[in-house]
Amino acid sequence: MFPRSPESWIWRYVNRPRFDPDSVFLVENSGRLVASLVMTYGDMSMNGNSVPVAMIDDVSTHPDHRKRGFAAMLVQRAVDRAKDRGCRLVHLTAGTSGTAFRIYHRVGFRTVTTCDVMFSVLRGREGTAIAGPVFSLPIMTAHEILRMRARKSGDSTVRLEKILEEDAGVRILATHQKMSQRNGLLIVGHDYGRWLIGPRPLGNIALFVIKRLGDEIGAMTVSSVHTLFHGRPAKIASTMSPLIPEELRNVATVAAALKRAGQFSAARLDCVAATLLTDSRDAVTKKACQRAGFLRVGSTASMAHPLGEPSRIGELRKRLWAQPLETAKSAP
Repeated sequence: MFPRSPESWIWRYVNRPRFDPDSVFLVENSGRLVASLVMTYGDMSMNGNSVPVAMIDDVSTHPDHRKRGFAAMLVQRAVDRAKDRGCRLVHLTAGTSGTAFRIYHRVGFRTVTTCDVMFSVLRGREGTAIAGPVFSLPIMTAHEILRMRARKSGDSTVRLEKILEEDAGVRILATHQKMSQRNGLLIVGHDYGRWLIGPRPLGNIALFVIKRLGDEIGAMTVSSVHTLFHGRPAKIASTMSPLIPEELRNVATVAAALKRAGQFSAARLDCVAATLLTDSRDAVTKKACQRAGFLRVGSTASMAHPLGEPSRIGELRKRLWAQPLETAKSAP
């Protein structure tokens, strides 16, 4: 479970560019808050075009008030609000099964793609001690085999160069322009970039450009958060799948970028493990994850609700999906 302190809520929403207090939806019952939802806004890459979209986060209902339709009501209100604001699409992520998935599907969301949840232990004894209660012995054994392979694989010419806060917006935008063929990327400006990698509660984030033989070929973010594994404190890194144009992407390059990010997360962010989301159809990244010592531990659905254009779901499914940069936030 990832913490949500008042400070993290203020950073996550109030301080975020384009924050709209009318897009915070609450349900009260007898004067008590029982359900909530927050929606934010941005411009996503959709088949090479920049499209205004809304993103739903932090949908929650108090356990004593579930199965009363509150979540469905809030999501529908949010969709209506996004439509009023001129958005072309509403995006969210959800587990591939369970109540939440069924609720979102009922109000018009459809799965664009399934994303694999990848996990990697970054540090020897301490990392194993943290991960031990979570994974079975066969999984941990497989992870150790992957780690041994990771030491011998990857492109030694790949480097990561950290970007300063004042340069973030320009550098991210330039990378997005190169990546226009991939859907789901969040097109950002200077203010957004500055907010994204600026100071945040309960964690840190770094933006890197990826270089190969001195040439800039892509970008990625690495964030950290303090959390608990089975009641024990731990610091986990959220690694964004490297953004590299298709013609430059290969398994060795992506694996090298992931390994460099893992080394930074362990040495500079003091993380014991890392997570990553990647489109389950992305064979290059999946193989690169194996080389870099990641294991698949679950899946989540990237879901979209086209506003007025139901046929767009079929279009979006034709291309690989990249999680918006904003998913590298205070909680991985």
